[in-house]
Amino acid sequence: QLYRALGIYLPLITVNCAILGASLFMVERRYDLAESVVYGFGSGLGWAL
Repeated sequence: QLYRALGIYLPLITVNCAILGASLFMVERRYDLAESVVYGFGSGLGWAL
């Protein structure tokens, strides 16, 4: 019931939380630009699998 009520918003909320979590993780670890790009690419690749 809840899945039908939320429809497309449930996957969008999940992806939004993953992106926000990855961003906060990079800020907390004080990654520089190169490390952030590599981490972001790896995270995106992981989600694509």
